[in-house]
Amino acid sequence: MVFKKTIVAFLCVFCFSSMMTEAHAQKQYLEVVNLKTNRPKKIREKKRITVFTKDSKVRGPLKILDHETILIKDTEVKIGDIVMVKNKSIVGKIFAYVLLPMFTFSTLGILAITGASGSTISAIGITGLSLTIISILSRKKYKTERYKFKIVND
Repeated sequence: MVFKKTIVAFLCVFCFSSMMTEAHAQKQYLEVVNLKTNRPKKIREKKRITVFTKDSKVRGPLKILDHETILIKDTEVKIGDIVMVKNKSIVGKIFAYVLLPMFTFSTLGILAITGASGSTISAIGITGLSLTIISILSRKKYKTERYKFKIVND
């Protein structure tokens, strides 16, 4: 009985301390502001993004070093050198890589079993394949002509 109370007390202290650390931690993020509407978008740290600079392309999790430098996969990038930033939501990734191909192949299988004509099966297959490719290639793109990048403390 004493052992259970010790475990419960330890878990309560552990959860409380982790919540307090999160509550008082200063969070930084990359803010992308639309120049026409002045509407900001937040890209938090550890978010997987692709950054294009004048010299290279770097893909990986975002880490903020200081007020003008970010770190992506051991590569330091100055905010002024960014040409474009791409990111895609987790829902978009799940839809593009899992759900859309799964529904396409299951529809093709059902049509093949029920004896649909070859032209129907090929039309649905081509449509599903093209939708999969389009959704994989479509991402949120933030270019410097339309957006301003800056690092903000929360």
